[in-house]
Amino acid sequence: MVKSIKWWKEASYFYSFYTAFVATRLFLCRRMHDPERYKIYKGCAGKDAEEFLPSLVRGMTWKENERILDYGCGAGSTCKKFLVPTAELYNSRIDAVDISEEMITYAKEKNAHPLVQYHLGNIMEPISPFAGIKYDKIFSIYVLHYIKDYR
Repeated sequence: MVKSIKWWKEASYFYSFYTAFVATRLFLCRRMHDPERYKIYKGCAGKDAEEFLPSLVRGMTWKENERILDYGCGAGSTCKKFLVPTAELYNSRIDAVDISEEMITYAKEKNAHPLVQYHLGNIMEPISPFAGIKYDKIFSIYVLHYIKDYR
């Protein structure tokens, strides 16, 4: 009897964690397509970008006229804030891609820049419109938790 109670207790902890994880993931996925809500609730993603990206970008070797890919650009604010200033210094071009049409529309309206081209795209599609392009740098911030099939 004691073993079965212990097992049930451990299973219920796992179930509670799993349920919270799934609920959080569903909540995040619903927000993924609403730029205004995403901007409000991005929480730790925004804090991590603020803390991590400036030192990452500064620590990289940059050259003139590089091609940069920002896959999972969302509303484009992270790209504009952290990648564009360096792209301007080196006259580099950025292709920013997101799966959400709403996010791309918002990015084009609110975070447009001459060096950035926003595109609709899905990282899980086998054929990408960027298949023949060689990128010098690829950024993908907080994208993996939205992918349903990691293959």
